[in-house]
Amino acid sequence: MKCPQLFNQPPFIPIFEDYDYFKGELIGIAGHRGVLGRILYERLLNHGVRVEAYPGDINNVASLGAWFGEYDLDYFFHFAAVISANKVNTNPLRAHDFMQIITTTEFNAEERYHHGS
Repeated sequence: MKCPQLFNQPPFIPIFEDYDYFKGELIGIAGHRGVLGRILYERLLNHGVRVEAYPGDINNVASLGAWFGEYDLDYFFHFAAVISANKVNTNPLRAHDFMQIITTTEFNAEERYHHGS
């Protein structure tokens, strides 16, 4: 059964079709089980792009750091949500703390890769 299209693609968001751009690259993605992450994850896989999905809890800094260390990613897409929008609105500092953790973890993984430590 095919789902009906309820909304058209907004004209200011171009439809991406150049999947060959990512051929030969390794793409990492967090949040591949959510709506947006799943769409990108499946499209990349369906076009023969190598994708590694982060399987753990995005709040687990040690696990996330180990995952980044395990893969030599060329690109990383972050769709993981730490908490719902309602909770972010009631506790914006929690969302800020989370974004600081993910950014620091990504930066540290990139530094280790480029400096060999």
